[in-house]
Amino acid sequence: MNTRILLSAAVPFMLISQSSKAQTPDSVTVVKEANVTAYRPVARIKNNALVTTIADTPLAQAGSAEDVLARVPGITKKTDKEGTHFEVTGRGAPLFYINGRQVRDLNELRQLRSNEIKSVEVLQSPGARYDATVNAVVRIRTLRRQGEGLGVNASFDYYQGTYATAEPQVKLTYTRGGTEVFAGAEVNRNKHFYDSLGDMYTTTPDTLWFLPLGQHTRSESTTIKTHAGFNQDWGEGNSAGLRYEVTFTPRKIGSGMFDSRILANGSYYDELQSSLKMDVDDEPTHNLNAYYTGRWGKGEFRVDADYYATTGSQVTHNWEYSHEYDDRDFVTNNRVLNRLAAAKVQYEWPCLGGKLALGAQYTYTNRHDDYLIPTNSFGISASRSHQQERNMAGFAEWNALLASRYMLQLGLRYEHAAYNYEQNGVKQQELSPTYDNVFPSFSLATAAGKGANAVQLMLSYSAKMNRPTYAQLSNNLVYASRFLMQTGLPSLRPTFTHQTTAVAVWRFLQATVDYSYYKNSIIMWGTSLPDRQNVTVLAPQNRSYGQFVFALTAAPRWGFYQPRWTVTVVNSRLKVNDVQGGPKKFYDPLFIANLDNVFELPGGFSIDLWYRMCTPGHTQNIKIDDWRHFLEASVSKSFLNKALTVSIGGTDLLYHNSPNVWAYFAQSRFNQGGQGDTRQFYLKLAYRFNVGRSKYKGTQAAEEAIKRL
Repeated sequence: MNTRILLSAAVPFMLISQSSKAQTPDSVTVVKEANVTAYRPVARIKNNALVTTIADTPLAQAGSAEDVLARVPGITKKTDKEGTHFEVTGRGAPLFYINGRQVRDLNELRQLRSNEIKSVEVLQSPGARYDATVNAVVRIRTLRRQGEGLGVNASFDYYQGTYATAEPQVKLTYTRGGTEVFAGAEVNRNKHFYDSLGDMYTTTPDTLWFLPLGQHTRSESTTIKTHAGFNQDWGEGNSAGLRYEVTFTPRKIGSGMFDSRILANGSYYDELQSSLKMDVDDEPTHNLNAYYTGRWGKGEFRVDADYYATTGSQVTHNWEYSHEYDDRDFVTNNRVLNRLAAAKVQYEWPCLGGKLALGAQYTYTNRHDDYLIPTNSFGISASRSHQQERNMAGFAEWNALLASRYMLQLGLRYEHAAYNYEQNGVKQQELSPTYDNVFPSFSLATAAGKGANAVQLMLSYSAKMNRPTYAQLSNNLVYASRFLMQTGLPSLRPTFTHQTTAVAVWRFLQATVDYSYYKNSIIMWGTSLPDRQNVTVLAPQNRSYGQFVFALTAAPRWGFYQPRWTVTVVNSRLKVNDVQGGPKKFYDPLFIANLDNVFELPGGFSIDLWYRMCTPGHTQNIKIDDWRHFLEASVSKSFLNKALTVSIGGTDLLYHNSPNVWAYFAQSRFNQGGQGDTRQFYLKLAYRFNVGRSKYKGTQAAEEAIKRL
């Protein structure tokens, strides 16, 4: 008898049923052959996370972890002149973890191959055990190693656009018994350009200034990253390890050309030509992480410690030529030194029918920021700032399964943060605040219905706080032109966020509704110099507003065709009263479509057509003025029993991924649009031998603090 059974992966089944009566040998039916086909849903709810399965799906052939994340519901990949970034919709940039270890550099996501990944978990409302500044967490879990001995993971990515980019990487692992030793290196050599056209309108009491701005920039960098470490596992949950990473930047330069023909009340005023050269000299960056985890009594105890150190300087030379007035030759030297030390302890044990975790965390950061300029500074002063922060936190988190159907998680976190800000050796008392805050979190998950038609439901709430980056707190005045400058704001306040999220999952459909209220959100704002009102100074500023997010994902499977479509609506509710021209509402929603189409063909070939679109709309005080389109196409095939994967393709084929935007400020508005070196053709080679899940279980005690540095 040949029986074919179709079932949902979330529904258990039995080939032999049992009744209340005893079964005799004659009444047992034996199924000789059973071909089981399980169609997993697009995602499932596990505790307070949305889990997307990668193994044994088309996403396993996407290429790297970076390629996988771009296609996971709720995560958006953004590529611009600053590089590649990821955001969780409505939450901003998340923290990434691979098997419990925080990813410190997103380039590491390129080294992890997609066929090594088991699942991706997205936490839109991280609990109390995470720093209050963490708005979202993405946890990547890999497949287990098949055997001991030497493991090799090597890859080579080659991109060809206007310029060529090569990224070779190799990681070696040796495992024997409970001992694991690992080391790796990667080289990133990048060269990019970004060309844009913009217009700035500035209104003073008697003049309307019009400044068209053409910008042509180039950048080139070489980065070498090396890491090594070990892990020792004694069994029964006891293990310890250390990971040391060093990053070298032997070359990092940039240059730019700026042209502007300035009009005052419609009449010619001046014409400026500027050239800019930047030379970055970074000393090696050191990052050390150590951990211990073990079974203590009925619970698990773990401790993590971090040390981070980086020193670098950037020399910027700006030549500005004026047709009507004085020329300017402006040189700055910005030297920054960062040091960080952190530790985190946690104990989790069974309690009240669930699990209770108690922990404490301490983070110390020390930053020296020297901004040196020549005597002829055109009204700009040199500055030396020293910033220190001590953050102490304690947290409690309890989760339990209630009534066999409700997964409840409750969390409470207390943080004490003390700042010390010195300017030119003198402490600035008003800029050295102390904060004491309590952050609650809550999530409840359940299921309605039974079997394949069950609907998984989750409701969560969390309170968060985003502290300004140290660059945003800096009072260094960066010179762009005699009409445009940029600085930070030492008095900038942290952003407090109240996040409420509801999620429903049914078969291959997933729906998310989210509302967040940002108190003292940080936006980029523009004001004028008091004595020169035609000069616009860009600086961060605090504003409060709410934001709605709705997302719907569908991932059916139709034979060899497996689409994964997500439609998202983001509606910010920012109202600004002091914008140029009077009060203005930035209420227009953004409609975003992310359509991934995978075709699995005979012979092990896989074709992926990925299209992303965004409509005009508002985000904070910025108006996106036109449609944004992105198209990527690739063909992949594995060889040597899936040990070698080869992918060829092209990215940003429509070359319309950089929209035209308008930014609105107090006395000015700015329009800009441009293109970079994003339309590229690529070849990716990935070889893996005896590679699986690392035994290293360290997490980063500092979490968000290193990102702020």
